[in-house]
Amino acid sequence: MGDEHLITKTDRDFDADRRKAYWFSFKMVEKLFKNRRKSHWSTVGCDYLLDRLIEELEELKEARGGSADEIISECADVGNFAMMIADNVCNREGWK
Repeated sequence: MGDEHLITKTDRDFDADRRKAYWFSFKMVEKLFKNRRKSHWSTVGCDYLLDRLIEELEELKEARGGSADEIISECADVGNFAMMIADNVCNREGWK
């Protein structure tokens, strides 16, 4: 099975994707900043974080009919919990 079905992206496409990823990461950081007084995610286990990720996915599903701001906010929550799990795994495995 080859990769002939894949569309080759141009550098211009990649730059646009990079800008979108940067913009979204800023949304994630905004949410982290708003919650900075809560305990750090390194103090909880990945099982708890996965449960919270699932809760945030449910909130994102519920937000589908809402405003763009509401949907983006929930997407940032989902992204943050996924990042927290990845960070805890990296720390545990000594990948940093």
